[in-house]
Amino acid sequence: MSDWKSFPLYGRLVECLPAYVTETRDLNVKKLHQALQMSHEGVYKWLRSGRLTPENAEAIVELATSDQANRAALKAAGRRPPKFEDFTLFFRRRAA
Repeated sequence: MSDWKSFPLYGRLVECLPAYVTETRDLNVKKLHQALQMSHEGVYKWLRSGRLTPENAEAIVELATSDQANRAALKAAGRRPPKFEDFTLFFRRRAA
């Protein structure tokens, strides 16, 4: 089994979604999947693969910027809201 908590995508999600992180600095997958209106397995799929689709990235950025608690937590931590471009390195490569 992969240790997906060490993957860069996990770190990026923890960094840009502080309102979806527990006190022990773990991503709250239950809260995140509910906010994104997708299955928890869909979120775990991202975490295990370390990859996203552009649509997933758009959903994450929308959540991070529209959730008032998340914006406040980012501001309190001195961080800026994420942009779509912050996730392009995690995009899945399509077969040619």
